[in-house]
Amino acid sequence: MTERNYVTTKLNQIITIRIILLFILFCGYTSFGQENKILDSLHLIIKNIKDEDLIIKHYENTFYSIINNSKNSLILVDDLKKIGETKNCQQCIIKANYLKGYYYYHKGEYTEAIPILKNLFTRDKLTLNDKYKTCNLLSACFMSKGDLLNAKIFANQLTEINNPKYLAYKITGHTLLGIINDEQNYLRLSFLNYVKADSLNNLQPKSKNYIQSKAIIYSNIFTVLLKLKEYDKAQEYLEKAMHLYETDSNSENYMYAKQNMAYLELERKNYTRALDTLLKTTKYFKKNESTYHLGEAYYLLGRTFLGLKNYPKAIDNLNNSLAIFTKIGDSISIGLNYKYLGESYLKLNSIVLAEHNLIKAKNVFLRLNSYNYLLLTLQDLSQLYYKKNNLKKSLEYITKKDSINSFYQEKIKESEIYELETLYQTKQKEQQINLLTSQNKLEIQKKKNQSYIYISIITLLVFGGLTLFISYKNKQKVTKKLAELDKEKSNLFGNISHEFRTPLTLIKTPVEQLLQNENLPIEQKSILTLVKRNADRLLDLVTQLLDISKIENNQLKLGVTPNNPKQFFNVLCDGFSYLAKQKQIIFLPYINCNLSDVWFDKDLVEKISTNILFNALKYTPEKGTVICNVYCENNLLNIEIKNTGKGLTKEEEAKIFERFYQADHLSPGIGLGLALVKELVTTHKGKIHVTNIPNQWTTFLITLPVNKNSYKKSEIQEETNTTREPTLQIESSSPTEIQENKILEETENSQNSTSKKELPIMLLVDDNKDVRTLLKHTFSPCYTILEASNGKEGIEKALEHIPDIIISDVMMPEIDGFKLCSTLKNDFKTSHIPIILLTAKAGQENLMEGTLCGADDYIVKPFNLDYLQAKVENLISSRKKLQQRYKQDAVLTPQDLAVTNLDQDFLQRIEDILKEQLTETSFNTEAFAKAACLSRMQLHRKLKALTGLSATEFIRSQRLKLAAHLLKQSDANVSEIGYQVGFSSPAYFSKLFKDAYGCSPSEYANRK
Repeated sequence: MTERNYVTTKLNQIITIRIILLFILFCGYTSFGQENKILDSLHLIIKNIKDEDLIIKHYENTFYSIINNSKNSLILVDDLKKIGETKNCQQCIIKANYLKGYYYYHKGEYTEAIPILKNLFTRDKLTLNDKYKTCNLLSACFMSKGDLLNAKIFANQLTEINNPKYLAYKITGHTLLGIINDEQNYLRLSFLNYVKADSLNNLQPKSKNYIQSKAIIYSNIFTVLLKLKEYDKAQEYLEKAMHLYETDSNSENYMYAKQNMAYLELERKNYTRALDTLLKTTKYFKKNESTYHLGEAYYLLGRTFLGLKNYPKAIDNLNNSLAIFTKIGDSISIGLNYKYLGESYLKLNSIVLAEHNLIKAKNVFLRLNSYNYLLLTLQDLSQLYYKKNNLKKSLEYITKKDSINSFYQEKIKESEIYELETLYQTKQKEQQINLLTSQNKLEIQKKKNQSYIYISIITLLVFGGLTLFISYKNKQKVTKKLAELDKEKSNLFGNISHEFRTPLTLIKTPVEQLLQNENLPIEQKSILTLVKRNADRLLDLVTQLLDISKIENNQLKLGVTPNNPKQFFNVLCDGFSYLAKQKQIIFLPYINCNLSDVWFDKDLVEKISTNILFNALKYTPEKGTVICNVYCENNLLNIEIKNTGKGLTKEEEAKIFERFYQADHLSPGIGLGLALVKELVTTHKGKIHVTNIPNQWTTFLITLPVNKNSYKKSEIQEETNTTREPTLQIESSSPTEIQENKILEETENSQNSTSKKELPIMLLVDDNKDVRTLLKHTFSPCYTILEASNGKEGIEKALEHIPDIIISDVMMPEIDGFKLCSTLKNDFKTSHIPIILLTAKAGQENLMEGTLCGADDYIVKPFNLDYLQAKVENLISSRKKLQQRYKQDAVLTPQDLAVTNLDQDFLQRIEDILKEQLTETSFNTEAFAKAACLSRMQLHRKLKALTGLSATEFIRSQRLKLAAHLLKQSDANVSEIGYQVGFSSPAYFSKLFKDAYGCSPSEYANRK
């Protein structure tokens, strides 16, 4: 899209989207007196109404009638939601959420609208009408925000509707696709979409919707013709659209069309005529609070005044437009405003300001890959440096422009080729559809003739099959009951196994701590080693029970990766060599597979091999032999494990893989190992076979497919390396106040000195008191400990105290650890706090869930205390490094400081507050906290965690950084700069500056 068509396209898109929404959402607007009495009027009307649909209709009508009143619109929506919750009316809640999303869309606040609508779109109890309506509004929101990919996804869903009842939505989908293809410069595809929408619209009755839809299509054809520079033809279609809007008494859309006409005059260089129209549309949009369109109007006014050579007015209007689009987040509009601001300042010979704005425009267009706008900006920059007599840099920008222009022309050719291919495929599909339609008619007639024969045969078969079906259903019921019983039994084992992990943690962890004591007597060390060994054994049994439970519930997922089998089995066998030596058994591993790209699940293969090797060593007598032979053959991995001994009887050989079966009832174990091996081998799509020669050899042979093509895509896992301001009072120049500030400074330094001695705060959240006691005993020397017995209490304490780190269990009453983590990570007050989750839930899926909810680490019980302490120290240390980095940086950089996206948003908000209020002498910690919507304590804790500074220190550092910048860039003297950055006492400013930079402001300004 060329720059000259940008504004027209954007305006026309807004017209289109708004009318689409209006003719689908159109309701009779009803007003009930004064706006402050709306709820009372509504409550009176619906008092005796029991029909929920009628209640919703009353609220919906009233909402659309007062939508420009922000306060009352939201109050109305919240009231409808409360009615839905009170009466358990899901449709009321759905409608309230939709209206809230529509409200934010109407105000141009698309970032607020999209999450609400996406959440609504995924609800189960959504009717088709509500679903299509939400889909339509989502596409409109994404398009308005500039996210064309997501806009196209939702628009395509509307075009696939085949129910005549929802024809309006299908028309909407094609119209939206026309706009999107227009935006991507696929003009022919855009035209095809509009033609399709028009043909579908002709199927509708000649009603209000029909007129509005026609107006939309004419408006969009105008846009396409404008891009082709056919101005007269474009004007003809725009006038048709305006006539339809006037017929329909749609004043808002009529004004949008007039603004398009103004731009057309601007393109023809009829600036005076364009100016007259734009002054009217600007006044209209300001009165009706149409934020986005007001921004466009200011932009066009700026362009018009630029054409009239009234540069100050051009700058004023462009700055107004820039402020609106910065708030909305429309990047392309922001870039265009910077571009024309730069051009205006260049005309006024304000070289510094021109350069500042043009550089910003260039950066925006580079980020968005907007080559056409980038070319224009590079041209302006070249002229700017030419004026500065910097011929080298001017030539550099001309060279860049030529290089990008060549690349841009190639992209245009590619888009034209893509468009032609799509058009060709569309025509082919239309021909195929026509051919299939004819064939289908013949097939239908043929099937009708055959159906009479089939009906006779089916009637006979039904009676025969009915008897068999009843018998089958009875057997199925019995089978289902048995399966349910097995599942309940498996779930019981799984739940018990999970419960074992917490007490195991409380056994293993203290024992491991005591064993680290070098002064421990040998007898006690021997006893503790025995306890630890048996705790490890119990943990192995728990893991086996959990694996069985996962297999029976289809929760054990295969994840094959490329591996080197020789390396893998050499490491595995090394561990058994020591055990074999202890039992005086000859252990002979033969690893004869030299392939390096063999696909298998390492975890499953390790469990299979380990179980069989343990069994082989357990049942082999002293001075016996165990052989492990691994080789690859015909895309199969063969694992052959042989051991000498008395062998198996025929009965034992037949039952060896049955669960809880033990060949020797006097041997330890519960008979789960080989049963688990059998299940794991089957899960890995392999086979296991046992052969036995009594009193000689017992041989287990496992064969597993190791070719990547043997597994489904879902089973393949590519390898991965798995705001209130500081209390620094702004003084007047009187000696008394300066003295007061010195006293305040000394007090503050004293408080800061005390706070440095305070320990960081750790919050422990676990419903098991013993676990909390253990962790408290471990961490209390270095941390101030807070405790919570469930997730709900943990969230409340985290929000109240803003701790430095949180350690939480996962399985807890009321609110679990995942929900706690997600809640805190999505609240900007606590999003920076590192969270470690401790859980009895082992497994990749649980690790993934913990990662997705935002946890900084996820540790499975039983855990090693030293490992946990190291993790805590690393997380605290990483935060301290960020704080140190801030203190060294010259300016606040949210993207570098932030731990999470919410932290970045918070720091960006802080930066915006500082830009607006930092230089105000009345700006202090109270004003800072109020502007940031936080309590003073919350602001202090948040800033301390992110920057290492208190709120007061933070304000002071920002003022001094700004002063340092001005000393280098500005011609003002030291006193003036002190006043500019918020200090009303030059002497106090100089003192603070010297403390921070080691020299006076004057000395700093004279440095090179």
